[in-house]
Amino acid sequence: MFLIGLNYWSKGGGPLMWRFFNEEVVDKELAQIRELGVDVIRAFVYWPDFQREPGKIDEEMLRRLGRFLDLAHKHDVGVFLTFVVGHMSGENWDPQWKGGRDFFELRNEVKTLMETVVSRFRGHPAIRGWILSNELPIYATSSEERVTDWIREMSSLIKSLDGAHWVSTGDGCWGIMGAFNGFNPYRYRDYVDYMGPHFYTPDTDAFRHTVMPQLIIKACRGLGKPTILEEFGASSTLGSDEHIAGYYRVLLAGSLVSGAVGAWGWCYSDFPLTNQRPYSHHPHELRFGVTTVNWEVKPQGNELTRFSRLVSTLGDVEPVEDPVALLIPSYVYWSYPFTSRDDARRISAALLASYSMLVQNGLNPRVIIEEPLTDNVLIEGGKTRIGGDVKVLFLPCALRYLAQTQEEVRRFVENGGVAVVSYCYGFWMNIDWAIKLDLYYNYPITADGLSTVVDGVSINVPAMGYNYDRAIARVSGGEVLLKDSMGNPVIAYSNVGAGRVYFITYPIEYWLSMNPKPFENHDAHLIYSLILRREGFNVQTPSKWVQVARLKSARYNYTVYINHSWSDIKINVNGINVESGERINGEYVIKGKDYLVLRT
Repeated sequence: MFLIGLNYWSKGGGPLMWRFFNEEVVDKELAQIRELGVDVIRAFVYWPDFQREPGKIDEEMLRRLGRFLDLAHKHDVGVFLTFVVGHMSGENWDPQWKGGRDFFELRNEVKTLMETVVSRFRGHPAIRGWILSNELPIYATSSEERVTDWIREMSSLIKSLDGAHWVSTGDGCWGIMGAFNGFNPYRYRDYVDYMGPHFYTPDTDAFRHTVMPQLIIKACRGLGKPTILEEFGASSTLGSDEHIAGYYRVLLAGSLVSGAVGAWGWCYSDFPLTNQRPYSHHPHELRFGVTTVNWEVKPQGNELTRFSRLVSTLGDVEPVEDPVALLIPSYVYWSYPFTSRDDARRISAALLASYSMLVQNGLNPRVIIEEPLTDNVLIEGGKTRIGGDVKVLFLPCALRYLAQTQEEVRRFVENGGVAVVSYCYGFWMNIDWAIKLDLYYNYPITADGLSTVVDGVSINVPAMGYNYDRAIARVSGGEVLLKDSMGNPVIAYSNVGAGRVYFITYPIEYWLSMNPKPFENHDAHLIYSLILRREGFNVQTPSKWVQVARLKSARYNYTVYINHSWSDIKINVNGINVESGERINGEYVIKGKDYLVLRT
Protein backbone atom coordinates (compact mmCIF):
# COMPACT_ATOMS: atom_id res chain seq x y z
CA MET A 1 0.00 0.00 0.00
CA PHE A 2 1.29 3.47 -0.95
CA LEU A 3 0.49 6.10 1.71
CA ILE A 4 -0.38 9.48 0.22
CA GLY A 5 0.17 12.04 2.92
CA LEU A 6 0.52 15.66 3.97
CA ASN A 7 2.38 17.33 6.77
CA TYR A 8 -0.13 19.22 8.87
CA TRP A 9 -0.46 22.30 11.01
CA SER A 10 -3.82 23.98 11.33
CA LYS A 11 -4.03 27.25 9.42
CA GLY A 12 -5.48 28.63 12.66
CA GLY A 13 -2.15 28.64 14.48
CA GLY A 14 0.70 26.80 12.80
CA PRO A 15 2.96 25.52 15.59
CA LEU A 16 0.72 27.36 18.07
CA MET A 17 -2.39 25.46 16.92
CA TRP A 18 -2.67 23.64 20.26
CA ARG A 19 -2.58 26.95 22.17
CA PHE A 20 -5.32 28.41 19.94
CA PHE A 21 -7.09 25.13 19.21
CA ASN A 22 -10.20 25.77 17.09
CA GLU A 23 -12.12 22.54 16.83
CA GLU A 24 -14.46 23.81 14.12
CA VAL A 25 -11.56 24.85 11.88
CA VAL A 26 -9.65 21.62 12.49
CA ASP A 27 -12.72 19.55 11.69
CA LYS A 28 -13.18 21.39 8.38
CA GLU A 29 -9.48 21.02 7.56
CA LEU A 30 -9.46 17.27 8.15
CA ALA A 31 -12.58 16.90 6.00
CA GLN A 32 -10.83 18.74 3.16
CA ILE A 33 -7.69 16.66 3.61
CA ARG A 34 -9.68 13.46 3.15
CA GLU A 35 -11.46 14.92 0.12
CA LEU A 36 -8.04 15.43 -1.46
CA GLY A 37 -7.50 11.67 -1.30
CA VAL A 38 -4.91 11.86 1.46
CA ASP A 39 -4.51 8.72 3.60
CA VAL A 40 -2.36 10.03 6.44
CA ILE A 41 -1.03 13.23 7.92
CA ARG A 42 2.11 13.92 9.88
CA ALA A 43 1.07 16.02 12.86
CA PHE A 44 3.31 17.59 15.51
CA VAL A 45 3.54 18.07 19.23
CA TYR A 46 4.74 21.64 19.87
CA TRP A 47 7.12 20.92 22.72
CA PRO A 48 7.00 24.30 24.57
CA ASP A 49 3.22 24.06 24.95
CA PHE A 50 2.92 20.38 25.78
CA GLN A 51 5.69 20.30 28.37
CA ARG A 52 5.58 23.58 30.29
CA GLU A 53 7.30 21.91 33.23
CA PRO A 54 10.15 19.36 32.97
CA GLY A 55 8.38 16.43 34.59
CA LYS A 56 4.79 17.16 33.63
CA ILE A 57 2.74 17.19 30.42
CA ASP A 58 0.00 19.79 30.15
CA GLU A 59 -3.37 18.08 30.61
CA GLU A 60 -5.29 20.59 28.50
CA MET A 61 -2.91 20.03 25.58
CA LEU A 62 -3.47 16.29 25.91
CA ARG A 63 -7.23 16.80 25.89
CA ARG A 64 -6.98 18.88 22.72
CA LEU A 65 -4.74 16.27 21.11
CA GLY A 66 -7.37 13.65 21.94
CA ARG A 67 -10.10 15.70 20.27
CA PHE A 68 -7.86 16.20 17.25
CA LEU A 69 -7.36 12.44 16.94
CA ASP A 70 -11.10 11.89 17.30
CA LEU A 71 -11.73 14.27 14.41
CA ALA A 72 -9.03 12.61 12.29
CA HIS A 73 -10.68 9.22 12.87
CA LYS A 74 -14.06 10.72 12.03
CA HIS A 75 -12.72 11.66 8.60
CA ASP A 76 -10.70 8.44 8.15
CA VAL A 77 -7.35 10.25 8.21
CA GLY A 78 -4.48 8.38 9.86
CA VAL A 79 -1.98 10.27 12.00
CA PHE A 80 1.78 9.87 12.36
CA LEU A 81 2.48 11.95 15.46
CA THR A 82 5.82 13.74 15.77
CA PHE A 83 7.21 14.52 19.21
CA VAL A 84 10.12 16.92 19.73
CA VAL A 85 9.43 20.26 18.01
CA GLY A 86 12.10 21.47 18.44
CA HIS A 87 12.78 22.90 15.03
CA MET A 88 10.04 24.13 12.73
CA SER A 89 9.97 26.28 9.61
CA GLY A 90 13.05 28.38 10.15
CA GLU A 91 13.24 28.66 13.93
CA ASN A 92 14.16 26.52 16.92
CA TRP A 93 11.77 26.35 19.87
CA ASP A 94 12.92 25.65 23.43
CA PRO A 95 10.68 25.03 26.43
CA GLN A 96 11.22 27.87 28.87
CA TRP A 97 12.77 25.55 31.44
CA LYS A 98 15.45 24.19 29.10
CA GLY A 99 17.87 27.03 29.65
CA GLY A 100 21.28 26.43 28.14
CA ARG A 101 21.32 22.71 28.76
CA ASP A 102 22.36 20.28 26.05
CA PHE A 103 19.33 18.62 24.51
CA PHE A 104 20.79 15.14 24.84
CA GLU A 105 21.07 15.65 28.60
CA LEU A 106 17.28 15.98 28.79
CA ARG A 107 16.50 12.30 28.23
CA ASN A 108 14.26 11.92 31.26
CA GLU A 109 12.25 14.99 30.34
CA VAL A 110 11.79 13.84 26.74
CA LYS A 111 10.91 10.33 27.89
CA THR A 112 8.20 11.84 30.09
CA LEU A 113 6.71 13.51 27.01
CA MET A 114 6.82 10.39 24.87
CA GLU A 115 5.69 7.98 27.57
CA THR A 116 2.72 10.15 28.53
CA VAL A 117 1.48 10.68 24.97
CA VAL A 118 2.03 7.10 23.78
CA SER A 119 0.42 5.59 26.90
CA ARG A 120 -2.60 7.84 26.50
CA PHE A 121 -3.18 7.40 22.75
CA ARG A 122 -1.55 4.12 21.64
CA GLY A 123 -4.96 2.50 21.24
CA HIS A 124 -6.58 5.38 19.38
CA PRO A 125 -7.80 4.24 15.94
CA ALA A 126 -6.38 7.34 14.22
CA ILE A 127 -2.79 6.62 15.25
CA ARG A 128 -0.64 5.10 12.47
CA GLY A 129 2.84 5.76 13.80
CA TRP A 130 5.22 7.73 16.00
CA ILE A 131 8.05 10.01 14.88
CA LEU A 132 10.70 11.07 17.38
CA SER A 133 11.35 14.60 16.15
CA ASN A 134 11.22 17.08 13.33
CA GLU A 135 14.62 17.57 11.66
CA LEU A 136 16.42 17.30 14.96
CA PRO A 137 19.90 17.80 13.39
CA ILE A 138 18.94 21.47 12.91
CA TYR A 139 17.89 21.77 16.54
CA ALA A 140 20.44 19.63 18.36
CA THR A 141 23.18 17.26 17.36
CA SER A 142 26.14 15.45 18.84
CA SER A 143 28.45 12.55 18.03
CA GLU A 144 27.02 9.69 15.99
CA GLU A 145 27.40 7.35 18.95
CA ARG A 146 25.51 9.65 21.31
CA VAL A 147 22.77 10.44 18.79
CA THR A 148 22.28 6.77 17.93
CA ASP A 149 22.06 5.86 21.60
CA TRP A 150 19.36 8.53 22.05
CA ILE A 151 17.38 7.15 19.10
CA ARG A 152 17.76 3.60 20.45
CA GLU A 153 16.54 4.61 23.91
CA MET A 154 13.55 6.64 22.71
CA SER A 155 12.50 4.11 20.08
CA SER A 156 12.80 1.25 22.58
CA LEU A 157 10.64 3.16 25.05
CA ILE A 158 7.89 3.72 22.49
CA LYS A 159 8.01 0.12 21.27
CA SER A 160 7.79 -1.15 24.85
CA LEU A 161 4.53 0.80 25.20
CA ASP A 162 3.15 0.25 21.70
CA GLY A 163 4.38 -2.60 19.53
CA ALA A 164 1.61 -2.18 16.97
CA HIS A 165 2.68 1.00 15.19
CA TRP A 166 5.73 2.15 13.24
CA VAL A 167 8.42 4.31 14.81
CA SER A 168 10.84 6.55 12.89
CA THR A 169 13.17 9.46 13.55
CA GLY A 170 11.99 12.48 11.50
CA ASP A 171 15.60 13.61 10.98
CA GLY A 172 15.30 13.74 7.17
CA CYS A 173 17.87 10.99 6.47
CA TRP A 174 20.33 13.60 5.21
CA GLY A 175 23.20 11.48 6.52
CA ILE A 176 22.66 8.80 3.89
CA MET A 177 24.46 10.88 1.24
CA GLY A 178 27.25 12.60 3.13
CA ALA A 179 25.68 15.11 5.53
CA PHE A 180 27.77 13.96 8.54
CA ASN A 181 25.41 15.66 11.01
CA GLY A 182 25.47 13.05 13.78
CA PHE A 183 22.33 11.31 12.49
CA ASN A 184 23.63 8.32 10.54
CA PRO A 185 20.83 6.17 9.09
CA TYR A 186 23.16 3.19 8.88
CA ARG A 187 23.78 3.35 12.62
CA TYR A 188 20.15 3.78 13.66
CA ARG A 189 18.46 1.57 11.05
CA ASP A 190 17.87 -1.25 13.55
CA TYR A 191 15.83 1.05 15.80
CA VAL A 192 13.30 2.36 13.26
CA ASP A 193 10.57 0.79 11.16
CA TYR A 194 10.94 3.02 8.12
CA MET A 195 13.31 5.59 6.66
CA GLY A 196 11.88 9.07 6.06
CA PRO A 197 13.96 11.31 3.77
CA HIS A 198 13.08 15.01 3.49
CA PHE A 199 13.80 16.58 0.14
CA TYR A 200 13.92 20.22 -1.02
CA THR A 201 17.16 20.29 -3.04
CA PRO A 202 17.34 22.79 -5.95
CA ASP A 203 19.10 22.08 -9.23
CA THR A 204 19.88 23.82 -12.49
CA ASP A 205 19.26 20.71 -14.63
CA ALA A 206 15.60 19.80 -15.18
CA PHE A 207 16.28 16.06 -15.47
CA ARG A 208 18.59 15.76 -12.49
CA HIS A 209 16.28 17.94 -10.38
CA THR A 210 13.39 15.50 -10.32
CA VAL A 211 15.25 12.20 -10.63
CA MET A 212 17.40 12.99 -7.58
CA PRO A 213 14.79 11.97 -4.94
CA GLN A 214 14.64 8.52 -6.50
CA LEU A 215 18.31 7.91 -5.73
CA ILE A 216 17.80 9.07 -2.14
CA ILE A 217 14.80 6.75 -1.76
CA LYS A 218 16.76 3.80 -3.15
CA ALA A 219 19.75 4.56 -0.95
CA CYS A 220 17.45 4.49 2.08
CA ARG A 221 15.84 1.26 0.88
CA GLY A 222 19.34 -0.14 0.50
CA LEU A 223 19.55 -0.07 4.30
CA GLY A 224 16.84 -2.74 4.38
CA LYS A 225 13.93 -0.58 5.52
CA PRO A 226 10.67 0.59 3.91
CA THR A 227 11.01 4.21 2.86
CA ILE A 228 8.54 7.09 2.87
CA LEU A 229 9.35 10.42 1.22
CA GLU A 230 8.35 12.10 4.47
CA GLU A 231 8.67 15.69 3.28
CA PHE A 232 8.76 17.30 -0.16
CA GLY A 233 7.16 20.37 -1.63
CA ALA A 234 7.60 23.99 -2.58
CA SER A 235 6.41 27.43 -1.56
CA SER A 236 4.18 29.38 -3.93
CA THR A 237 6.49 32.31 -3.17
CA LEU A 238 9.33 30.48 -4.93
CA GLY A 239 7.47 29.17 -7.98
CA SER A 240 4.16 29.25 -9.81
CA ASP A 241 1.55 26.80 -8.55
CA GLU A 242 1.24 25.31 -12.04
CA HIS A 243 4.94 24.46 -12.07
CA ILE A 244 4.88 23.26 -8.47
CA ALA A 245 2.07 20.94 -9.52
CA GLY A 246 4.40 19.51 -12.17
CA TYR A 247 7.03 18.99 -9.49
CA TYR A 248 4.45 17.14 -7.38
CA ARG A 249 3.46 14.96 -10.33
CA VAL A 250 6.97 13.79 -11.09
CA LEU A 251 8.02 13.27 -7.47
CA LEU A 252 4.88 11.26 -6.70
CA ALA A 253 5.33 9.02 -9.73
CA GLY A 254 9.06 8.79 -9.12
CA SER A 255 8.50 7.73 -5.52
CA LEU A 256 6.25 4.91 -6.67
CA VAL A 257 8.63 3.52 -9.29
CA SER A 258 11.64 3.79 -6.96
CA GLY A 259 9.97 1.61 -4.35
CA ALA A 260 8.82 4.10 -1.69
CA VAL A 261 5.76 3.12 0.31
CA GLY A 262 4.52 6.68 0.63
CA ALA A 263 5.08 10.36 -0.17
CA TRP A 264 3.96 13.24 2.05
CA GLY A 265 3.81 16.79 0.78
CA TRP A 266 4.74 19.83 2.81
CA CYS A 267 2.16 20.93 3.67
CA TYR A 268 -1.63 20.97 3.92
CA SER A 269 -2.40 24.70 3.99
CA ASP A 270 -1.03 28.18 3.59
CA PHE A 271 -1.08 30.30 6.75
CA PRO A 272 -2.49 33.80 7.45
CA LEU A 273 0.05 34.22 10.27
CA THR A 274 2.14 37.16 9.11
CA ASN A 275 2.49 38.47 12.67
CA GLN A 276 3.58 35.13 14.17
CA ARG A 277 7.06 33.67 14.29
CA PRO A 278 8.57 31.89 12.38
CA TYR A 279 6.45 33.14 9.47
CA SER A 280 7.13 36.78 10.20
CA HIS A 281 10.83 36.34 9.42
CA HIS A 282 10.51 33.38 7.00
CA PRO A 283 7.51 34.61 4.99
CA HIS A 284 7.94 32.03 2.21
CA GLU A 285 6.90 29.44 4.82
CA LEU A 286 3.42 30.98 4.73
CA ARG A 287 2.75 29.52 1.26
CA PHE A 288 3.89 25.89 1.19
CA GLY A 289 0.32 24.61 1.32
CA VAL A 290 -1.57 22.59 -1.27
CA THR A 291 -4.59 24.70 -0.23
CA THR A 292 -4.90 28.43 0.37
CA VAL A 293 -5.92 30.32 3.48
CA ASN A 294 -9.33 30.69 1.78
CA TRP A 295 -9.74 26.89 1.47
CA GLU A 296 -9.11 26.86 -2.28
CA VAL A 297 -7.28 23.81 -3.63
CA LYS A 298 -4.10 24.68 -5.48
CA PRO A 299 -3.05 22.75 -8.62
CA GLN A 300 -0.60 20.71 -6.51
CA GLY A 301 -3.49 19.66 -4.29
CA ASN A 302 -5.35 18.43 -7.36
CA GLU A 303 -2.31 16.35 -8.22
CA LEU A 304 -2.59 14.57 -4.87
CA THR A 305 -6.19 13.73 -5.69
CA ARG A 306 -5.26 12.51 -9.16
CA PHE A 307 -2.43 10.35 -7.80
CA SER A 308 -4.67 8.96 -5.07
CA ARG A 309 -7.11 7.74 -7.70
CA LEU A 310 -4.26 6.22 -9.71
CA VAL A 311 -2.86 4.35 -6.71
CA SER A 312 -6.34 3.10 -5.86
CA THR A 313 -6.75 1.77 -9.40
CA LEU A 314 -3.33 0.10 -9.43
CA GLY A 315 -3.79 -1.62 -6.08
CA ASP A 316 -0.77 -3.30 -4.55
CA VAL A 317 2.11 -2.92 -6.99
CA GLU A 318 5.85 -3.11 -6.74
CA PRO A 319 8.53 -1.77 -9.06
CA VAL A 320 10.43 -4.08 -11.38
CA GLU A 321 14.12 -3.29 -11.01
CA ASP A 322 16.63 -4.23 -13.66
CA PRO A 323 19.65 -6.44 -12.87
CA VAL A 324 21.89 -3.37 -12.99
CA ALA A 325 23.16 -1.90 -9.73
CA LEU A 326 24.92 1.19 -8.47
CA LEU A 327 27.34 0.57 -5.60
CA ILE A 328 27.39 3.36 -2.97
CA PRO A 329 30.65 3.35 -1.01
CA SER A 330 30.45 3.58 2.77
CA TYR A 331 32.75 6.63 2.62
CA VAL A 332 29.63 8.61 1.71
CA TYR A 333 28.00 8.08 5.10
CA TRP A 334 30.77 6.69 7.34
CA SER A 335 33.70 8.64 8.77
CA TYR A 336 37.00 6.83 8.36
CA PRO A 337 40.34 8.14 9.69
CA PHE A 338 42.03 10.70 7.45
CA THR A 339 39.32 10.76 4.82
CA SER A 340 37.65 13.90 3.55
CA ARG A 341 34.04 15.02 3.66
CA ASP A 342 34.78 16.74 0.37
CA ASP A 343 35.35 13.27 -1.06
CA ALA A 344 31.94 12.21 0.24
CA ARG A 345 30.30 15.11 -1.57
CA ARG A 346 32.21 14.41 -4.79
CA ILE A 347 31.24 10.74 -4.66
CA SER A 348 27.58 11.55 -3.97
CA ALA A 349 27.46 13.94 -6.93
CA ALA A 350 29.04 11.37 -9.26
CA LEU A 351 26.60 8.70 -8.05
CA LEU A 352 23.67 10.94 -8.96
CA ALA A 353 25.10 11.54 -12.43
CA SER A 354 25.56 7.80 -12.91
CA TYR A 355 22.05 7.05 -11.71
CA SER A 356 20.65 9.70 -14.06
CA MET A 357 22.44 8.17 -17.06
CA LEU A 358 21.14 4.72 -16.21
CA VAL A 359 17.60 6.09 -16.05
CA GLN A 360 18.11 7.85 -19.39
CA ASN A 361 18.94 4.43 -20.82
CA GLY A 362 15.52 3.12 -19.82
CA LEU A 363 16.65 1.24 -16.71
CA ASN A 364 15.31 1.13 -13.18
CA PRO A 365 18.61 0.40 -11.42
CA ARG A 366 19.15 -1.07 -7.99
CA VAL A 367 21.25 0.54 -5.29
CA ILE A 368 23.63 -1.46 -3.13
CA ILE A 369 25.02 0.09 0.03
CA GLU A 370 28.58 -0.88 0.88
CA GLU A 371 28.69 -2.14 4.47
CA PRO A 372 31.12 -0.14 6.64
CA LEU A 373 34.03 -1.61 8.55
CA THR A 374 33.74 -2.64 12.16
CA ASP A 375 35.91 -0.85 14.71
CA ASN A 376 38.19 -3.86 15.11
CA VAL A 377 41.76 -3.59 13.83
CA LEU A 378 41.60 -7.04 12.26
CA ILE A 379 38.51 -7.69 10.18
CA GLU A 380 37.28 -11.25 9.72
CA GLY A 381 35.76 -10.76 6.31
CA GLY A 382 33.91 -8.39 4.04
CA LYS A 383 30.17 -7.90 4.58
CA THR A 384 29.14 -6.32 1.30
CA ARG A 385 27.56 -8.89 -0.99
CA ILE A 386 26.72 -8.40 -4.65
CA GLY A 387 24.12 -11.08 -4.94
CA GLY A 388 20.76 -11.85 -6.41
CA ASP A 389 20.55 -11.61 -10.16
CA VAL A 390 22.69 -8.46 -10.56
CA LYS A 391 24.48 -8.69 -13.89
CA VAL A 392 26.14 -5.28 -14.24
CA LEU A 393 27.61 -3.26 -11.39
CA PHE A 394 28.50 0.43 -11.81
CA LEU A 395 31.24 2.04 -9.70
CA PRO A 396 31.28 5.64 -11.00
CA CYS A 397 34.37 7.78 -10.37
CA ALA A 398 35.57 5.02 -8.07
CA LEU A 399 37.33 7.31 -5.66
CA ARG A 400 36.82 5.33 -2.45
CA TYR A 401 35.81 1.70 -1.96
CA LEU A 402 36.92 -0.57 0.86
CA ALA A 403 39.62 -3.13 0.12
CA GLN A 404 37.26 -5.95 1.06
CA THR A 405 34.60 -4.62 -1.27
CA GLN A 406 37.11 -4.52 -4.10
CA GLU A 407 37.82 -8.20 -3.50
CA GLU A 408 34.09 -8.89 -3.60
CA VAL A 409 33.85 -7.02 -6.92
CA ARG A 410 36.65 -9.18 -8.25
CA ARG A 411 34.81 -12.36 -7.18
CA PHE A 412 31.63 -11.01 -8.72
CA VAL A 413 33.39 -10.53 -12.06
CA GLU A 414 35.21 -13.85 -12.00
CA ASN A 415 31.86 -15.58 -11.41
CA GLY A 416 30.31 -13.98 -14.50
CA GLY A 417 29.37 -10.46 -13.45
CA VAL A 418 30.21 -7.23 -15.25
CA ALA A 419 31.79 -4.26 -13.46
CA VAL A 420 31.91 -0.76 -14.95
CA VAL A 421 34.54 1.41 -13.29
CA SER A 422 35.29 5.01 -14.19
CA TYR A 423 38.42 6.93 -13.36
CA CYS A 424 38.80 9.86 -10.98
CA TYR A 425 42.17 11.20 -9.92
CA GLY A 426 43.35 9.74 -6.61
CA PHE A 427 40.98 6.80 -6.74
CA TRP A 428 41.79 3.78 -4.57
CA MET A 429 40.36 1.12 -6.86
CA ASN A 430 42.75 -1.73 -7.61
CA ILE A 431 41.84 -3.04 -11.07
CA ASP A 432 45.24 -4.06 -12.42
CA TRP A 433 43.90 -7.60 -12.34
CA ALA A 434 41.70 -6.55 -15.24
CA ILE A 435 43.01 -3.39 -16.93
CA LYS A 436 46.57 -2.07 -16.84
CA LEU A 437 46.72 1.65 -16.11
CA ASP A 438 49.54 3.79 -17.46
CA LEU A 439 49.63 6.48 -14.76
CA TYR A 440 52.31 8.66 -13.24
CA TYR A 441 52.57 8.78 -9.48
CA ASN A 442 50.99 12.01 -8.20
CA TYR A 443 51.28 13.61 -11.63
CA PRO A 444 47.90 13.97 -13.35
CA ILE A 445 47.31 13.73 -17.07
CA THR A 446 44.75 16.46 -17.66
CA ALA A 447 42.26 17.17 -20.43
CA ASP A 448 39.97 20.05 -21.37
CA GLY A 449 37.01 17.75 -21.86
CA LEU A 450 35.71 14.70 -23.64
CA SER A 451 34.94 14.74 -27.35
CA THR A 452 33.71 11.53 -28.95
CA VAL A 453 30.96 10.10 -31.17
CA VAL A 454 28.49 7.34 -30.25
CA ASP A 455 25.95 6.05 -32.78
CA GLY A 456 26.54 9.13 -34.92
CA VAL A 457 25.87 11.49 -32.01
CA SER A 458 28.62 13.91 -31.02
CA ILE A 459 29.32 14.00 -27.29
CA ASN A 460 31.27 16.98 -26.02
CA VAL A 461 31.50 17.29 -22.24
CA PRO A 462 33.78 20.04 -20.92
CA ALA A 463 36.20 19.26 -18.12
CA MET A 464 35.00 20.75 -14.86
CA GLY A 465 36.81 21.77 -11.70
CA TYR A 466 40.47 22.61 -11.26
CA ASN A 467 43.74 20.79 -11.75
CA TYR A 468 43.24 17.25 -10.45
CA ASP A 469 39.51 17.29 -11.25
CA ARG A 470 40.50 17.38 -14.92
CA ALA A 471 42.71 14.30 -14.76
CA ILE A 472 42.10 11.36 -17.08
CA ALA A 473 43.68 7.92 -17.23
CA ARG A 474 45.71 6.14 -19.88
CA VAL A 475 45.55 2.37 -20.30
CA SER A 476 48.05 -0.09 -21.65
CA GLY A 477 45.89 -3.18 -21.51
CA GLY A 478 42.50 -4.48 -22.56
CA GLU A 479 40.42 -4.08 -25.71
CA VAL A 480 39.08 -0.67 -26.76
CA LEU A 481 35.34 -0.15 -27.15
CA LEU A 482 35.27 3.64 -27.64
CA LYS A 483 37.91 6.24 -28.52
CA ASP A 484 37.94 10.00 -28.16
CA SER A 485 38.46 12.44 -31.04
CA MET A 486 42.24 12.10 -30.63
CA GLY A 487 42.15 8.32 -30.90
CA ASN A 488 42.73 7.67 -27.19
CA PRO A 489 40.67 5.03 -25.37
CA VAL A 490 37.52 6.24 -23.60
CA ILE A 491 36.27 2.74 -22.75
CA ALA A 492 38.58 -0.24 -22.40
CA TYR A 493 37.45 -3.69 -21.37
CA SER A 494 38.93 -7.00 -20.37
CA ASN A 495 37.52 -10.46 -19.78
CA VAL A 496 38.23 -11.81 -16.30
CA GLY A 497 37.15 -15.34 -15.46
CA ALA A 498 33.56 -15.68 -16.61
CA GLY A 499 32.92 -11.93 -16.49
CA ARG A 500 34.18 -8.57 -17.72
CA VAL A 501 35.46 -5.23 -16.50
CA TYR A 502 34.87 -2.03 -18.42
CA PHE A 503 37.05 0.94 -17.55
CA ILE A 504 36.04 4.51 -18.48
CA THR A 505 39.20 6.60 -18.64
CA TYR A 506 37.44 9.94 -18.13
CA PRO A 507 35.80 11.13 -14.86
CA ILE A 508 32.67 11.62 -16.90
CA GLU A 509 30.21 11.30 -14.02
CA TYR A 510 32.08 13.84 -11.93
CA TRP A 511 32.32 16.33 -14.78
CA LEU A 512 28.62 15.96 -15.41
CA SER A 513 27.88 16.44 -11.71
CA MET A 514 29.62 19.84 -11.78
CA ASN A 515 28.00 20.93 -15.03
CA PRO A 516 24.99 23.24 -14.55
CA LYS A 517 22.91 21.51 -17.25
CA PRO A 518 24.56 18.16 -17.97
CA PHE A 519 21.50 16.21 -19.07
CA GLU A 520 19.86 19.06 -20.89
CA ASN A 521 22.95 19.88 -22.97
CA HIS A 522 24.79 16.56 -23.33
CA ASP A 523 24.06 12.99 -24.41
CA ALA A 524 26.70 11.34 -22.25
CA HIS A 525 24.27 8.55 -21.33
CA LEU A 526 25.09 7.07 -24.75
CA ILE A 527 28.51 6.12 -23.35
CA TYR A 528 26.73 3.83 -20.89
CA SER A 529 24.49 2.68 -23.71
CA LEU A 530 27.44 1.17 -25.59
CA ILE A 531 28.34 -1.00 -22.61
CA LEU A 532 24.77 -1.96 -21.75
CA ARG A 533 23.89 -2.97 -25.31
CA ARG A 534 27.04 -5.06 -25.53
CA GLU A 535 25.88 -6.86 -22.40
CA GLY A 536 22.48 -7.64 -23.87
CA PHE A 537 20.29 -4.83 -22.50
CA ASN A 538 17.64 -3.20 -24.65
CA VAL A 539 18.22 0.44 -23.81
CA GLN A 540 15.96 2.08 -26.37
CA THR A 541 13.87 4.87 -24.85
CA PRO A 542 11.29 7.22 -26.39
CA SER A 543 13.36 10.24 -25.32
CA LYS A 544 16.30 10.91 -23.03
CA TRP A 545 13.87 13.08 -21.06
CA VAL A 546 11.30 10.34 -20.52
CA GLN A 547 11.95 7.77 -17.81
CA VAL A 548 10.48 4.33 -18.46
CA ALA A 549 9.81 2.08 -15.48
CA ARG A 550 7.74 -1.03 -14.87
CA LEU A 551 5.35 -1.99 -12.10
CA LYS A 552 3.75 -5.35 -11.43
CA SER A 553 0.80 -6.58 -9.41
CA ALA A 554 -0.74 -10.00 -8.93
CA ARG A 555 -2.85 -9.46 -12.06
CA TYR A 556 -1.24 -6.91 -14.36
CA ASN A 557 1.99 -5.43 -15.62
CA TYR A 558 2.27 -1.68 -16.00
CA THR A 559 4.65 0.70 -17.75
CA VAL A 560 5.19 4.16 -16.29
CA TYR A 561 6.48 7.03 -18.43
CA ILE A 562 7.75 10.08 -16.52
CA ASN A 563 8.64 13.24 -18.43
CA HIS A 564 11.37 15.07 -16.50
CA SER A 565 11.38 17.97 -18.97
CA TRP A 566 9.34 21.12 -18.52
CA SER A 567 8.29 20.82 -22.18
CA ASP A 568 5.76 18.50 -23.82
CA ILE A 569 7.28 15.48 -25.58
CA LYS A 570 5.82 13.13 -28.20
CA ILE A 571 6.34 9.42 -27.57
CA ASN A 572 5.05 6.24 -29.19
CA VAL A 573 3.35 3.81 -26.80
CA ASN A 574 0.99 0.85 -26.78
CA GLY A 575 -1.30 -0.05 -23.92
CA ILE A 576 -4.35 0.93 -21.91
CA ASN A 577 -4.21 4.27 -20.13
CA VAL A 578 -4.89 3.33 -16.51
CA GLU A 579 -6.36 6.75 -15.69
CA SER A 580 -8.71 7.12 -18.67
CA GLY A 581 -9.29 3.50 -19.66
CA GLU A 582 -8.52 4.32 -23.28
CA ARG A 583 -6.19 2.25 -25.44
CA ILE A 584 -3.27 4.16 -26.89
CA ASN A 585 -1.45 2.67 -29.85
CA GLY A 586 0.87 5.16 -31.44
CA GLU A 587 1.79 8.75 -30.80
CA TYR A 588 1.06 10.31 -27.43
CA VAL A 589 2.02 13.75 -26.12
CA ILE A 590 3.19 13.57 -22.54
CA LYS A 591 3.07 17.00 -20.94
CA GLY A 592 5.98 18.66 -19.22
CA LYS A 593 6.70 17.22 -15.76
CA ASP A 594 3.91 14.67 -16.12
CA TYR A 595 3.47 10.91 -16.17
CA LEU A 596 1.56 8.28 -18.09
CA VAL A 597 0.75 4.81 -16.73
CA LEU A 598 -0.21 2.06 -19.18
CA ARG A 599 -1.45 -1.45 -18.53
CA THR A 600 0.62 -3.54 -20.90
